[in-house]
Amino acid sequence: MTRAPRKCRYDDCPEGHSVASDEEQVTCGSCRMDLGLPTINTLFDLAREVYGYNGEDGDRAVARIGKALFKGTECGISFGTVEAGVYVAGYAEGSDAECSVIELLYPFTPEEFWEATEEADREGCEAWDEANFDETAGTLDGP
Repeated sequence: MTRAPRKCRYDDCPEGHSVASDEEQVTCGSCRMDLGLPTINTLFDLAREVYGYNGEDGDRAVARIGKALFKGTECGISFGTVEAGVYVAGYAEGSDAECSVIELLYPFTPEEFWEATEEADREGCEAWDEANFDETAGTLDGP
């Protein structure tokens, strides 16, 4: 799943994107900058959003973001980089379930990032529940 806007809510978008419906609530990167909206353009912008980036290199920033997201979510999520952005995916420990990968391509807003994080965690928790819930007993498997 990729969250790269191909539409924009503004009909005079400088990028010439087609107009998004009210339900899509999409604002392209150029319009975000023109409007002064918060935008995450780089890994280091994201690091500032997640944990207050303090100047370490990119590999360390990826590791710290990943650790903060894994520990800060109910079921833990995975995090990594792609060519022009980042991804998050749910995690279901002790399960063979494969959760969807949600890609966010730069630029994106903090709200888009946190929504993707919540969606990934929710999917991981659902997969974990499905793998660990004993329907016949109405309880979680295990001791």
